[in-house]
Amino acid sequence: MVLVPTLRHKLFENPIFYLRMADKVWNPILKVYVLVKNIYCNYIIIRYSFFTINLFKKSKFLKCSEKELIQMKNFMIALKLLCFLAFSANAEIVIKDAFAIKSVPTAKSGAIFMIIHNQSDSEEHLLSARTEISKMAHLHTHKMIDDVMKMIHVKNGFKIPAKSMLHLARGGHHIMLMGIDKSLKKHETFDLNLKFKNAGNITTKVIYHGAGMKENSETHDH
Repeated sequence: MVLVPTLRHKLFENPIFYLRMADKVWNPILKVYVLVKNIYCNYIIIRYSFFTINLFKKSKFLKCSEKELIQMKNFMIALKLLCFLAFSANAEIVIKDAFAIKSVPTAKSGAIFMIIHNQSDSEEHLLSARTEISKMAHLHTHKMIDDVMKMIHVKNGFKIPAKSMLHLARGGHHIMLMGIDKSLKKHETFDLNLKFKNAGNITTKVIYHGAGMKENSETHDH
């Protein structure tokens, strides 16, 4: 007797089904929120820029004609529009749950994991990473070579298809930190700069989850 699989069966037998459903609901909501936030922030900036110009106009600190004031306003509108377009481009890339671990507290290497959402209509590439707490930050992945799991440096970066996401997780893609020269405390945060092919440079906060995780136990192959 063949049973028709129900939603309950799918959730319990295949958790990935639930994650995909949640992602389809969350992504549009997050995208609208980021867009509205960027529009509001730029509106506030433009409003107070005009306020500052009008204040200078009434004061003795700025001696210029009405035509020059109009040119200043037009320049500031154009500048804010460029900022808005830049913010909108970055809004197509959303980074969630970024955290770092080390094998032991004194280790000079560590790993960073996260989820990167590409909400744009075009393919994106994560090209490189950089942080101030380490001398190097390389994009790494795991690959089976001669029956041995090895960690390799992905020089060409990670591909993120349109309307999709990239999971940086243990046992797969991740960012390897080498030459860590700062003593990190658990739950401390630090900045991570990610360079994308289309979105450019995006800085995000990374939370240090502490030591004890074996993120670098596999064989390295650079």
